[in-house]
Amino acid sequence: MKTLTTIVVLTLLFGKEVLGVLFLSSLAGGLFGTGLILFRGGKGSAPIPFGVFLAPIGFLALIYGKAWVAWYLGFAAGTP
Repeated sequence: MKTLTTIVVLTLLFGKEVLGVLFLSSLAGGLFGTGLILFRGGKGSAPIPFGVFLAPIGFLALIYGKAWVAWYLGFAAGTP
C-alpha cells in the first residue's frame, strides 16, 4: 500500500516527470546494490530501502524535471 501511495503522491507532484523519477531512482538503487555486492562481498539478499534513492531524485526532478523531459523528447525525436 505504501508503494501505491508513493506513486500517487509523486504523480500529483511531478506529472510527466514521475516515470523519470521512478526510473532514475531504480537505476540508482540498482547501481548502489551492485556496488555493495561487488565491493563489500554481499550476497544480495539484504533489502535496501527505496526511499533513500527516491527522495533525492525527486528533489532533483522538482528543479530540473522540465529540462529532463524536454531533453529526452528532443533526444527521442533525433534532435541533439
